Amino acid sequence: MVSLALKDFATATRRMVELSGVKKTRLMLRVRPSSARKTFILKSTDGRTTLTTRVADQSELKVVEEIVNDFVTQCTSALTPPPAPLAANPQAPPQKKATENVAPSGGGSGNKQSGGGKKRKGGRH
Repeated sequence: MVSLALKDFATATRRMVELSGVKKTRLMLRVRPSSARKTFILKSTDGRTTLTTRVADQSELKVVEEIVNDFVTQCTSALTPPPAPLAANPQAPPQKKATENVAPSGGGSGNKQSGGGKKRKGGRH
């Protein structure tokens, strides 16, 4: 386990995510409210190397936010597929060809059921 200053931890964690990928990298925040100094611990690991740092000063929270935001952004970008490239000449989607001898149905029989279902016993009174 390697203990680093916060800025070095941020740089090393970003590098770890780049090299190992988000599937292998974990980022953990451990808050210790019972501590008199209200410190919390940040850890990042890729399974081989574990980096840690302590955050005790409120002025360092901006750097912590940046680390977490970068990590979450990397995770979500790895999960979502990249946008499809736009074609220079967009083609219309293929359409079904109409048969020449079939007349269009004006009323549209839609979802009507055809006969042939089971007959009811007893009927209605």
